[in-house]
Amino acid sequence: MQSEPLKILFIGNDAQLVRAVGELLRKIGPVEFNAETTLDAGFAALKKKSFNAVLFELPSANVAGLFHVTALAVKIPRVPVIVFGSTSDEEFAVEAVRAGAQDYLVKGQFDAAVLHRTIRYAIERQQERVTLVKEKEDYYGLFDHLVEGIFRTTIDGHYVLANVALARIYGYKSPIELMASITDIGRNLYVKPERRDEFVQLMQMHDTITDFKSEIYRKDGSVIWIAENCRAVRDANGKLLYYEGTVEDITHGRQTELNLRNSESLYHSLVETMPQNVFRKDLKGRFTFANKQYCKHYNCKLEDILGKTDFDFFPKELAEKYTRDDQRVLETGQTYEIVEDHQPLGQEMTTTQVVKTPLYGADGKIIGLQGIFWDVTEQRQMEESLRNSESLYHSLVETMPQNVFRKDLKGRFTFANKQYCKHYNCKLEDILGKTDFDFFPKELAEKYTKDDERVLETGQTYEIVEEHHPLGQEKTIVQVVKTPLYGAGGKIIGLQGIFWDVTEQRLAEERIRAANTALSLSREELRAKNQLMQESLRMAHEIQLTMLPQQYPVFPHTIAPGKSAFQFAHRYHPAETVSGDFFSISQLSDNEVGVFICDVTGHGVRAALVTAMIRALVEELKPIAHDPGMFLRKLNSDLCVILKTTGTPMLTTAFYLTANWETGVMRFANAGHPKPLLIRRSAGKVEPLVNASGRSQPALGLFDDPPYQASETTIVPGDFAMLFTDGLYEVQGPNEELYSQERLMLDVQNLINKPAGLLFDDLLEAVRAFSVSHEFEDDVCLVGMEFTGKPK
Repeated sequence: MQSEPLKILFIGNDAQLVRAVGELLRKIGPVEFNAETTLDAGFAALKKKSFNAVLFELPSANVAGLFHVTALAVKIPRVPVIVFGSTSDEEFAVEAVRAGAQDYLVKGQFDAAVLHRTIRYAIERQQERVTLVKEKEDYYGLFDHLVEGIFRTTIDGHYVLANVALARIYGYKSPIELMASITDIGRNLYVKPERRDEFVQLMQMHDTITDFKSEIYRKDGSVIWIAENCRAVRDANGKLLYYEGTVEDITHGRQTELNLRNSESLYHSLVETMPQNVFRKDLKGRFTFANKQYCKHYNCKLEDILGKTDFDFFPKELAEKYTRDDQRVLETGQTYEIVEDHQPLGQEMTTTQVVKTPLYGADGKIIGLQGIFWDVTEQRQMEESLRNSESLYHSLVETMPQNVFRKDLKGRFTFANKQYCKHYNCKLEDILGKTDFDFFPKELAEKYTKDDERVLETGQTYEIVEEHHPLGQEKTIVQVVKTPLYGAGGKIIGLQGIFWDVTEQRLAEERIRAANTALSLSREELRAKNQLMQESLRMAHEIQLTMLPQQYPVFPHTIAPGKSAFQFAHRYHPAETVSGDFFSISQLSDNEVGVFICDVTGHGVRAALVTAMIRALVEELKPIAHDPGMFLRKLNSDLCVILKTTGTPMLTTAFYLTANWETGVMRFANAGHPKPLLIRRSAGKVEPLVNASGRSQPALGLFDDPPYQASETTIVPGDFAMLFTDGLYEVQGPNEELYSQERLMLDVQNLINKPAGLLFDDLLEAVRAFSVSHEFEDDVCLVGMEFTGKPK
């Protein structure tokens, strides 16, 4: 039965490459080949039809080109992307894979077999990746159902992690859409872009931020307020990795309670305790009142103000300006509000908000004006201006969004604001003189009466959050505050109540508590898993140590170890529990030795697993171990086959040498590894082991069949070959200076006459002394082979 044809989509504008790829694909079997010249056209084709793989011609070998690769990988997470590029730079190929590609091919450097194998392996790896992503979705289910927005950002302002709640707060359909849209947090998110700089500065100083409030743009362009809590995440060496934290929408969380007073006594008890400056003037601009805060603000007494005008206190231009503002209020009868600079004599400049309103007499005519001003340099909002006597009080409460009422000592309603009447769908005249028993069920009315009596008897404010169910409406949760009212004689004459809906706030608090409980359980589970992981790592460390040589071979094997023609030494220091460095010393014959060293990119578990594979491969390759070039070539081939199935390239450098004590010939080959040093003690020289061609050869596992060339040199008694990994010299010293290979050769030259073990110890101590942290940041491995001459 004929297999179903492969469905391949090519995206690129190189017509010659399109023809070449199409011809090669037709050679390998049944295939449906489609080609589009632009990325947008490719996306359109992917919407209409499903494909097994996408071949993408990289427009440029830079970050912009890699961004297109990432965009494709995000759009089609289940379809593998194979990139065609014009550069054979190994590092750029790795970057393309990290950007989301499954593989990287150089134009003109592949045939039908390579293309077929690459596509087949890419499809298999992508299927494995999709399976892993599905497994992760169960974990992220809890993460994405939290009420709080959770984020993780890079230092330069890119989101790398976001949950569903954060996307919802910012107005996006999903975290993926959010992270793809907001590529520069300072410029795309904050209303004031400098807030991002302030955020970063605070994080640099404290490593944490709590309740960092900012205005931000949602996707639709609307503005909301958020509060951020964040911490800096660093690695074991203190290097800053990223920021992570939570976001809360606080747009609707700023509510202020307004304390009201009865009649003129209520008004004065309010204005005399207000932190704002309040004054009144008559029709001729003469001061008739000023509160204590006003007198304190100008450092004067009330009697020094009454009867005087602005011309008695301010410069002429400023007094004229204030008089014009007053006249506007008196002539139009309209409130005048302005934010302006203000600098009292001898004080610093501040910004104040000023509100001037007309005052009315009993006959309804304007008899003067009232002014109120307050510092808004740090404070943006404050209470409305107050009215004189009962008219001022009523004009205030009638515009409040809260429900306000007053009762006398017998529980009869004496006042209710418009919001209260609207809430109960009634008129004020239907309320006045009646009690709670006229509107509520008996049990509820008795409860309200007991609350009122507590306030009237104790003279203390009573506050409660309780369920509320107005007739014909849904049940809500309200916050209620009841306070005593005092008459002119200072005695309690009734009470005032205010209540407002806090249903959403309470439900949010309950959701947060539930989420915190779930998080606590998750943390305990993670702690147990982490403990198990640590135990596994310790076992892996012990196993890895057993992989290293436990004793050195003797040449020839019939003599005592101390008289061996070759003497060996090594030092092994993993940066973490397990290491990506490995070495072996093998007795190829009674007169020939093989010394191998390798370094897998990074350190930790992934690197350690690769070294375990390499150790097994090295054992299998002993039949060809006499030829260093053939040995590395076969090792590379086997490693390529293994790593391609993982879908993730792992850069592995290696060096292999053989030495014959009878002939004094040492042969070696290098796969992208730091050049070992040959210490010729008799000549007092230290020289690197350089390939005969003078050109570097690629690391293992990147290319299918690179030519590894074996080079040859002659050693004499006293010569010492020193092999090492790059963790030895890649450390940072003072003023960001790196410990170079040149400095390494100089330090070895100074230690040239010391025995191998002591030389290694002194060298490691010298590097530690140079390092700012006095520690190695990467795995370190040193292997030494000294030729003592033919045994006697």
